[in-house]
Parts: sequence; structure tokens; C-alpha cells
Amino acid sequence: MQDPFYHKEKRRKKTGMLAADAWLDSAIYDFWQTLGRWYTAVEDFFSRFRVSGIKRLFVE
Repeated sequence: MQDPFYHKEKRRKKTGMLAADAWLDSAIYDFWQTLGRWYTAVEDFFSRFRVSGIKRLFVE
């Protein structure tokens, strides 16, 4: 007679795939967040060199 509450470990695959999907999603999200912060930092750096007015005529 078998134990009625015994279940084979078939759910591990689904949990493993879900964990892999969650890891991939968070890695992609973190990558784009880091890229966005980097782009903002570069924009802020180059905004220091923005020339306007009559000075721009001589620069360009």
C-alpha cells in the first residue's frame, strides 16, 4: 500500500524554470537600468560644455 500523501518530485522542473526566468528578467531589467543611469551621467557631463548665444557662433 502506498502513502496517499507521497508525491514524486515532478514540480522541481517548473520551479527551476521559473527561477531561471525570474533571474533572466531581473538581469535584463538591471542591465537597462544601469544603461539608463550611465546615459544620464554622460548627458550631465556633456551638458557642462553646452555653448549658447554669440559664443556658439565662434565655436561652430
